[in-house]
Amino acid sequence: MQIPRIILALISSLGLVSVAYSQNFGGISGGICRLGDPMCSPSPIGGHPIDPSPYDPRPMPRPLPPPMPPPGYGMDHRDVYVGRYLRNQDVELISLMNLSPWDLRNADLDSVEVLLRDGNRAYLSLAVDGMVVAQNSFLNVRTVLVPSRYVPLDRVRRLDLQVRGMIYVDRITLNFRRSGGYQPNPPPYNPPNQGQIIVPAQINQVFNAPVNIDLLRQSALLNYRGYRIDSIRIYGRALNSSAASALVRVMVNGTVQGQTYLSSFGGSSADAVISGTYVLGQNVNAVGLLLNGGVQIDRLEVRLVRF
Repeated sequence: MQIPRIILALISSLGLVSVAYSQNFGGISGGICRLGDPMCSPSPIGGHPIDPSPYDPRPMPRPLPPPMPPPGYGMDHRDVYVGRYLRNQDVELISLMNLSPWDLRNADLDSVEVLLRDGNRAYLSLAVDGMVVAQNSFLNVRTVLVPSRYVPLDRVRRLDLQVRGMIYVDRITLNFRRSGGYQPNPPPYNPPNQGQIIVPAQINQVFNAPVNIDLLRQSALLNYRGYRIDSIRIYGRALNSSAASALVRVMVNGTVQGQTYLSSFGGSSADAVISGTYVLGQNVNAVGLLLNGGVQIDRLEVRLVRF
């Protein structure tokens, strides 16, 4: 039923009811609804809200997640297996652990841990560019040298573990902190001097049983005849949470020429230094990585030196 416009205005002015109307082909058509009726709603065309509720909550915007820290923050470490007696000598750790400038970028020295078997006849010192920053004469099986000052490793030319006396060193671990801006998977690094080459190999496998990985087939080592195998860096972790580490041995021509340990922490790496002189294309017939199982190997980096 059509309601004249003047009657609608009069009823609305009395405040007794609310009027909803809309334009329909130039005419006025509408109906009457009571105040507070939830069925009252704006007309879809040309309408306006009728008796809006005094409390109309809107969904709160979802809070933004906290910012993620830049890549490379936190503790990191590198270690190397030694397994022999040292007597009155300085061990340069940066070259021994095959640390490239990219590895040391934004890295600050935290400590150096030395695992010993016989330390009664020697003492250890840590020297940065010839200046002693830590020393210890009361040696335990696990001896930690903490520098007495701030040491940014990307500005250090030499980092020496000084041995005075004779001592059997099992392994050396370098602990450092990342201050940001570091990428854990940099491109292959080829040092510009001394004919050094880093040959990468992607493995990305979990080994639950003993296995011998053939590195001559898994990498491009055969393309570098005349280069000596210096060391192998293994990226991975031990899978057995009850064991602190997993043994990894490097086999050259069927004999063990180096070994190291992978910890159970993700993203760890360890270096195995080759004890003998093995030159590709001359006296190398087989190179393998011998695993006892229970280990995950992500990738390898074989360090070669021009012979």
